[in-house]
Amino acid sequence: MSNEKIVLITGASSGIGAATVDKVVAAGHKAVITARSADKLNKIADRWGSDKVLAVTADVSKLNQIKNVVEIASKITLKGSVYG
Repeated sequence: MSNEKIVLITGASSGIGAATVDKVVAAGHKAVITARSADKLNKIADRWGSDKVLAVTADVSKLNQIKNVVEIASKITLKGSVYG
């Protein structure tokens, strides 16, 4: 896809966040998803596959965890898996 994007979605483990993951990936984009619940995030990531979704457990109210998410997300490429 020529217009493929990598989208960071916080609060992705349920509700609007989880629905946003589904819409983004269904539209042909990749997603870095975050939330505090690793189990829920991993279920979403497993459903879509590692070539489309990267789950990073994080509490976005904690600055050091936000920095970690950004560091991980900055290594992602549009080719192959989201891990590069």
